[in-house]
Amino acid sequence: MNISSLHVTGLALPQNNLVGELPSLHSLQDLLLLDLSNPDSSEVFEFQNSVSGTLDAICGLANLSTVVLTDNNLSGPILDCIQSLESVVAFGLDYNAIQGTVSDSICHIRNVEEFLMSGNRLQGTVPICFGEDLTALRFLDLSNYNADSSIGKQSLSGTLPTSLCSLEHLEVLAFQGTYGLSGTLPDCLGAKQPQLQVLALQKNNFHGALPHSICEASLLADLYPSGNALTGTIPSCLGSLKGLAELDLDSNLFHGPIPEELCMLTSLEVFDVWNNALTGTIPSCLGNLSQLKMLVLSTAKCLRICRWNHFMAPPKSAP
Repeated sequence: MNISSLHVTGLALPQNNLVGELPSLHSLQDLLLLDLSNPDSSEVFEFQNSVSGTLDAICGLANLSTVVLTDNNLSGPILDCIQSLESVVAFGLDYNAIQGTVSDSICHIRNVEEFLMSGNRLQGTVPICFGEDLTALRFLDLSNYNADSSIGKQSLSGTLPTSLCSLEHLEVLAFQGTYGLSGTLPDCLGAKQPQLQVLALQKNNFHGALPHSICEASLLADLYPSGNALTGTIPSCLGSLKGLAELDLDSNLFHGPIPEELCMLTSLEVFDVWNNALTGTIPSCLGNLSQLKMLVLSTAKCLRICRWNHFMAPPKSAP
């Protein structure tokens, strides 16, 4: 690939059959858009990008605004020089082979709104500075799912920083399938996040109660805290989330009855409480939920094995 240093402002070659190493783009100082992505490669088999290389190829591009390198074969760490991308708003690096820690260098890109790193090979903790410095964040996805929804090699650890509660513009927060994140969920999560629509935390090691502060995220549509060790009762205040469509609480340690307040969720399509310690009767008013398509209350193994594979897929974390 031979690229001239003319006044190129956009380089968009998505969904092609690109191969080889990403060349240095340092001479393209006017570049605003870089898109070499391979979206939906699991469905569009004729397009299989395999661009390799490291993020050093784009360091120093101070005017770059949008980076979409989804579903390639980029490797190496998140370099400190990445902080030179001071104008980046959208960072789509999901489904590559980027390894190392989640670098604090990202926190220098203060205008970033979308940081999508699902399906890489990152390790370590979630930087506290994400919530302190990246105040424009709308989409944050560090899940451990590959493009085909299989479990990947991303192994985050530690707790979720309470600083994430300060992200007032947040719409999607996804840390799915890392198996290493632990501790209790911040009791401020959702309290000052009126735009939050997707909270995907399944298949980790979180314990403690599901914070009632989540009920303050009035636009929440998808809540996935399944596959953890959450305890306590199901918060009745979830019934106030009028737009909630999917509520997946399965494989936790919730006890007590199913709150009748959940019958107020007229938009609810999926309700799953499989493999908990719930007691009491099933609220008859659940039968009034006309949008309900999937209801899982049983602990029967067959239901778990035969059920839809819906929750293995990551939520749509970008428009």
